[in-house]
Amino acid sequence: MSNYDTDEIMKQIEEDDRKMYEENMSELKEILDKIDGGETTTENYFSAFGLYRLIGISEKHKFKQEIENYAHLTEKSAFKDIEKNINPAYAYYALSKISEYKKDKEVMMRYIDKAIELNPTESIYYATRGDYYKEMGKKDLADKDFDKACELEPEMANAINILRDSESVDIINVVLPIVLIICFVIGYIFVKMKM
Repeated sequence: MSNYDTDEIMKQIEEDDRKMYEENMSELKEILDKIDGGETTTENYFSAFGLYRLIGISEKHKFKQEIENYAHLTEKSAFKDIEKNINPAYAYYALSKISEYKKDKEVMMRYIDKAIELNPTESIYYATRGDYYKEMGKKDLADKDFDKACELEPEMANAINILRDSESVDIINVVLPIVLIICFVIGYIFVKMKM
């Protein structure tokens, strides 16, 4: 007989999912309030786009129109930032993620390459390009970028290696929720075994 109850674990996972959903909705509300207050930055638009996508997982893609709207606003703002030379590397990164969402691999790669050219010390750019290469079946190039990301930010090596070893999937929609559930279950089992 085990020291833990699977029904109790599943209830806790559902509760944690609900809490995460509420936290994401709260963060989204803060971002939308900033945008409504005039803070129409690429970062805010891109955050709204990402949060709507993340929340859309729980809501069975209820926010499809909002995702499309904020993808468009992110693009528009990013192009303005590039024109005004306001953190253009981040603007190109955001554009690459929007292009990924639109499944335009050629444009996606052009934008992430430009982000890296402008800021070659940002690990997330290399991890992102590594993931893109992996999706295209270019394992050697993917591994090179994942290695560079780990070199630049060693404390993120475990997360980067999960991305490296995962199947080609959308990190927001599949990998992140799975990793969170696994971490919770392991922690919950550990706590129960100590009791």
